Amino acid sequence: MLVTVSVVIGFKRSIQSKLTSFAAPIQINSEFVGEAYENKPFEDKVETRQAVLAHPFVEHVQPFGLASAILRHDEDFEGVVLKGVDSSYHVDYFKPNLIKGRFVGFDSTAKYPELVVSAYLANRLGIDTGNKVSLWFVSNPPMVKAVRVVGIYQTDIEEIDYHYVIGQLEMVRQVGGWSSRQIGAYEILLRNMELDKLREQNAEIRYAIEAGLNSTSVLERYPQIFDWLGLLDKNVQIILVLMSVVAMINMITALLIIILERTQLIGTLMAMGYAPARLKQVFVWTAGFFVLRGLAIGNVLGLALLWAQYQFKFLGLSSDYYMTHVPVSFPWLAFTAINLITYLVCHLAMYIPASMVLRVSPIKSLRFT
Repeated sequence: MLVTVSVVIGFKRSIQSKLTSFAAPIQINSEFVGEAYENKPFEDKVETRQAVLAHPFVEHVQPFGLASAILRHDEDFEGVVLKGVDSSYHVDYFKPNLIKGRFVGFDSTAKYPELVVSAYLANRLGIDTGNKVSLWFVSNPPMVKAVRVVGIYQTDIEEIDYHYVIGQLEMVRQVGGWSSRQIGAYEILLRNMELDKLREQNAEIRYAIEAGLNSTSVLERYPQIFDWLGLLDKNVQIILVLMSVVAMINMITALLIIILERTQLIGTLMAMGYAPARLKQVFVWTAGFFVLRGLAIGNVLGLALLWAQYQFKFLGLSSDYYMTHVPVSFPWLAFTAINLITYLVCHLAMYIPASMVLRVSPIKSLRFT
């Protein structure tokens, strides 16, 4: 049970972290961003930022912009979406996704603007850090930008890795003909990311911002992923119930065998005046001791396996699952609850077979001694 809960919670937290490290928990746009992967620009106002930062759950507000482009290296090319950010971007949130190189810099005197590409795009186009590539923008007139790749990232989420490259917001402004005060959207970083509170927090921000702007949560932008994660919760509940039923059946069977093997002892004690109700309690608490011993052994083995996976990551996964290894988490409160509930359920279930003690006849049991 511990392993099941640990893996599922670790899986959910890992995907949630990957998504929010790139897309942020909440975004503010001038209008809904559809399949074109482009923004309608609006003015970056101090008043808008202050209205958002006034909420205690908001940690940071950072602007960005999107522009469709064709990434070309040598003779190979791929359609991409350039996500432009500025120097206020919280790089620490994104760093866990960097597998090579560094994040883009914002030195305006650099010969070439810098770019971070995904490992998927790097493999398809034969790109490595330090390579010079070109971005062809579908604008009027068409525009070509020579850029230098300084980093490679990997989230293992196809919706991100297959499409996005990261560069400077100023490049998006130049391509779109935006002014220096215009942006495509805001990303809202939260102090504590809690999915069950996210819809409410998004509604509060939507109410606070000016008319003409709209806020969306990561739950709305990637509904298919979070719907899938919701199904995992149902699966875990079913697995935990089935495992509890199996544990109860095994303990009931074991206690019945113990009672049957000691029928003569039970008859002797009852003939000597030992109360049947007290004998019943003896068997219940004896079975409870076996449950505790089983829980202790299971906890040691389960936690040892989880720790080994956390340290060495020896159990791998296909990238279809958005990560390369089985993730684990250590929700100690959930672990404690599982142990307590398991013990209480099994302990109460022991009263069923222990009731057989009350049916033992001292005369019949002593007749075969």
